[in-house]
Amino acid sequence: MSLHLVVLHHGLWGNPNHMDPIINAIRKHSSSTDVLPGNAINSPKSKEPEALSKPSEVAESDPLKASDLVFLNIDSSVGMYTYDGIDVCGDRGLVSVMAVLEQHEGRIDRISFIGYSLGGLINRYMIGKLYSTKIFDKVRPVNFITLATPHLGTSHPQSSIMGRGFNYFQQVVLVRVGQQLSLADKFLNGIPLLLLLSDPSLCFFKALALFQKRSVFSNIRNDLTVRYTTAAIASSNPFRRFKPIKVDPKQYPAIVQPSETDPPEKETWKWSEIRILSVFVVLSPIIVPIWLIILSISLSVLSIKARIRKKHFVEDVQWISSEHDSTQSSEAIELQHACSEADKAQPNSELLSTHTAHELAELSLKKKREWMVHTLNTLVWEKVNVCIYFNNAHAAIVMRRGGVHNEHILIYLAKQVFVTK
Repeated sequence: MSLHLVVLHHGLWGNPNHMDPIINAIRKHSSSTDVLPGNAINSPKSKEPEALSKPSEVAESDPLKASDLVFLNIDSSVGMYTYDGIDVCGDRGLVSVMAVLEQHEGRIDRISFIGYSLGGLINRYMIGKLYSTKIFDKVRPVNFITLATPHLGTSHPQSSIMGRGFNYFQQVVLVRVGQQLSLADKFLNGIPLLLLLSDPSLCFFKALALFQKRSVFSNIRNDLTVRYTTAAIASSNPFRRFKPIKVDPKQYPAIVQPSETDPPEKETWKWSEIRILSVFVVLSPIIVPIWLIILSISLSVLSIKARIRKKHFVEDVQWISSEHDSTQSSEAIELQHACSEADKAQPNSELLSTHTAHELAELSLKKKREWMVHTLNTLVWEKVNVCIYFNNAHAAIVMRRGGVHNEHILIYLAKQVFVTK
């Protein structure tokens, strides 16, 4: 029997447990009719860097039944190792993907990717590398699904002091991945990685175009981590002008579409919310300073460790750079090699020409985001709008931290979005 490999990747600071509710939902509610014992990936909390590049072990799952689905819940960049960058995390995950493909050689004929938050970007990088190995000549890409993924990055407008402060904080504290999310990195010829992932002439975009179905789940409110526009690959949030209308109030109350005429309703404070806010205001002079101190120390330690790992990583591959072109970064050489193997990358690519690359690097953040919105939306996407009233919608969309009542969102993913064949 042919198998369908489903690859899942968690987000920043995350772990594979965050993706378990998605696996469970697909197993319980998938429309497939074939019967085969389902597979899952063990999620060891490995913290040694050398262990992170090893493939996960596939294990039988007793209580749950799936059809022809094999789940690979990537565990190679747990917690602080997501600081190392989209590309590094993608390369680690690719080791696991290739191991499973080899383990089931000849049996896996379909593959899908599901990414939560940063995991969606890591998956976009991984599929580009897979494209370069011609895997998609043998294995058919089916679903590419992201939930609350910052496809356009997470930078705030530079026009405000708060925006500039956030962007600086993100780049310093989150080290390499922070620079990539801020579009402040110079991954190849001065071009940020997120722009490269969106370039129609490169393997990343071409791989994305091969998928039978592309879907994005986006929080329309209460997501302070990933705003609607970057998750939905949109230039604006229509729910700021129009009232959200529930698609199916009984089965899927959080899945909404914007009204064509009705403006959004004015929100009123509940007494319970007022009481909680009052308590916080009273205690904030004590709680906030303590919280900031603990947070600063923790993030500083993680940042230092990430910088040390980054230094070792660059040293480990420096010989590649010196053998090819000492003026280019090792990452750029690896990227050029990977893409050219499959595409014989077009030498006249407008984005990668030196002149245009320089212009793109000098463009404002707004212009870069507009370019990504334009190019990515030349592909067809199913855009699922999610309205969660819980304060931490970013976590709740995958049933983390108080999101237990939002199981229907993942049931919707399994029943209405995910394609098995």
